[in-house]
Amino acid sequence: MIDPYPKPRWDLENDVVRLEQMIIVYEQEIELLKKEKMELKDEVHILKQKLDVLTVSGKQQKRA
Repeated sequence: MIDPYPKPRWDLENDVVRLEQMIIVYEQEIELLKKEKMELKDEVHILKQKLDVLTVSGKQQKRA
């Protein structure tokens, strides 16, 4: 059953506090994900460079 009366002020304040805490947790998670994204981009860049080196050296060996 839906309560026809508005929530008491105390409940509203508790809701605000809970939601603010959720925002903080989500912001922290976003920062962690941003850091992980940068690390993964760096790793992909390094792996692409290694692949290029191996591809170039493989082509040079075939020519010889």
